Amino acid sequence: MFDDSTSADTITYDLLIALKWPPITARQAMAYLSDGSLTKEQETKRDDTLMWLAESHHHLVRQEDDTYPEALKEIGVAPAFLYVKGQCDVLALPKIGIVGARKCTRHGRDATFQFAEQLSSRGICVVSGGAMGVDTAAHQGALHSATTPTIAVMRNWFAACLSQSLIVDYLKTYLPKAEP
Repeated sequence: MFDDSTSADTITYDLLIALKWPPITARQAMAYLSDGSLTKEQETKRDDTLMWLAESHHHLVRQEDDTYPEALKEIGVAPAFLYVKGQCDVLALPKIGIVGARKCTRHGRDATFQFAEQLSSRGICVVSGGAMGVDTAAHQGALHSATTPTIAVMRNWFAACLSQSLIVDYLKTYLPKAEP
């Protein structure tokens, strides 16, 4: 992936910190670049990720790929890649981000649900995190319209697996004929 003769010179700890990498991750990356070794934990993460990616509906979308959202490339520190579970073509739909408090009022949840449901019924893809509160209400409203897919943004594929249970529970409760 990297040209060994230049990677240590071009990628520095200070550069990774400037790119908002956590210090421990930056140290681990620099250790890997200097000697090519992984800790047991890193090997486990690598193996788990490769196993996750082996499933047909799991994808790794790189910035160079046509399916990587153009608008995402415009942010200061765009992710180098995205883990996608589902259909990659959903990334090309018109989107709106809805985020808010984890501890919100009932009115806030209801208003978010209705707003997301209306947007989704008109072909707008709702994008949010998977946290409780407003984020969950946004996904539930979009799913309730059963018109346009919704995108949950997670920090990694493992977090997505944990949060999926909230959405699956909703589908089973409110849309019994739907399959997650």
